Amino acid sequence: MVFVVGVYNSGTTIVKDAIALHPSVNSAPIEGDQLSGALDSFEEGGWPRGMYGNASRIMGARRHEEVDAELLISDLRPWIKAGQIFLEKSISNSVRIAQLRKVFPGAKFVWVIRNPTDVVNGIKRKSKPGPVARKILGSGSYPADFLLRQWAFFVRLMMMDMKGGDDCCVCSYENFLNAPAHELKKVFDFLGVATIKLQENERGITVGDSQLSLLGNRGAAMDIDLERWVKDQLLEIEGSLCPAG
Repeated sequence: MVFVVGVYNSGTTIVKDAIALHPSVNSAPIEGDQLSGALDSFEEGGWPRGMYGNASRIMGARRHEEVDAELLISDLRPWIKAGQIFLEKSISNSVRIAQLRKVFPGAKFVWVIRNPTDVVNGIKRKSKPGPVARKILGSGSYPADFLLRQWAFFVRLMMMDMKGGDDCCVCSYENFLNAPAHELKKVFDFLGVATIKLQENERGITVGDSQLSLLGNRGAAMDIDLERWVKDQLLEIEGSLCPAG
């Protein structure tokens, strides 16, 4: 089992779709937490793309709950094929990596990371809090500081869960858009799947005989130490925000 994780609007879907073009990989058409009761989306209470509003619930689940692996596999069985790697992408899995690792020994994780400013802008364009969440926030839309705190919350948990492990591959969304063949080869090598022809073109990238369109804004590639960059972003975000109260 391979899990694609990352903050909302980090490019997890497009990266998952690209990985799933490999003939040795298969995935479900939508996120697993929409298909199975084994995975909590943590968005209850009107927090679409804003599960940080349920941070205390998330932390409680991390301490006291386990993933029902049998139920998850049963619910995903229509898309699981013998001899293929199953690729699961649910944003909520980003906050339960330790639990998934416990019940799926040998699982691997592909962490897609994106500039937090672009993440915030993407969420604000695509989603709004529900009625109860709006009352709590005092706003009809997600405030930027809430979304920055959410980015930092996710990243802190993922860094903690992945520390010292060799089962995680970090993929920059910006680098994926600018050099998709290079980033995909890195991921495929990490997964241990057979070498396949990767060809970039004007529309995007061809994986074997399958085309994936990458016509969006490609942004600037990040030719940097990603771990150091993540830590610098956390320091900048947490230093710029007043303590949550």
